[in-house]
Amino acid sequence: MMWRAKNINFDTACGFDVQALFGAGVEQTLAYLRDHDQEDIAAELARYVPGDVEDLDGWAKWRRGYYYTSQAQMCG
Repeated sequence: MMWRAKNINFDTACGFDVQALFGAGVEQTLAYLRDHDQEDIAAELARYVPGDVEDLDGWAKWRRGYYYTSQAQMCG
């Protein structure tokens, strides 16, 4: 479902970070997709490895800081 959401249109493709699709980790996510007859999606996602997804922990930390700063909490 997240793959479909990322690919709805150009705007979501640009705004939906590909790193969000690797929630279980790179190898675990690709293995899950392959084991569940989603080889086409696994092949597309594998194109991002290692480049865009080599530091998933760093990306997650940056995202948390971006969305959950004291400034962001004041706005919500």
